Amino acid sequence: MKLLLSQSPFLFQGGAFTYFDLGGGSCIKANPISERDLANALVDTIADPRRLNAVWQIGGPDGPLSKLEQGTLMAAAAGLPPPRLVGVPIGVLNGIVGALELLASVLRLGALEDAAEIARILRYYASEDMVAVGKGEVYGSDSVVDFYKTVAREGREYDPYVAIFESRSAVEGFAAPGVTTTAAKHELVTSAREEL
Repeated sequence: MKLLLSQSPFLFQGGAFTYFDLGGGSCIKANPISERDLANALVDTIADPRRLNAVWQIGGPDGPLSKLEQGTLMAAAAGLPPPRLVGVPIGVLNGIVGALELLASVLRLGALEDAAEIARILRYYASEDMVAVGKGEVYGSDSVVDFYKTVAREGREYDPYVAIFESRSAVEGFAAPGVTTTAAKHELVTSAREEL
């Protein structure tokens, strides 16, 4: 669910929502799953012998949503009208992948090879549906809309599914020696999360 949040600061200020256009305005679909639901699914299946060495597609409880629908839902969660949608042709990403692969093969630099691999992974996720709708594939109860509403209300740095505290006000009320500003408290909480 957190993947689209990188656009939330712009979108919540009335900015455009960007997506990779696969042609004719089409884009991928997904039924995102929250970290909490995913963690619960993993714990629930640890002792299930049917899951041993098996591939398991899993998605959240929402039906498949296009990136366009997800952007519109994110804006609505913040009480905004539908955003301006900007489609970036997938060919742009294909060009980036091709250029990095060419440079990596000519210059034989590990950093360029790594960049080319990251670009190929990005292209995969930008062009392939991530939909799990079969029996046993849909899991959990955390909806995308509820997640976006919480982020719109609490801010991007507060993640309701992995936060140490249950709300922004709990973070702001947190007292630690030498930590007096809200920004410092958020930094302390962020570093604590990273250590977990």
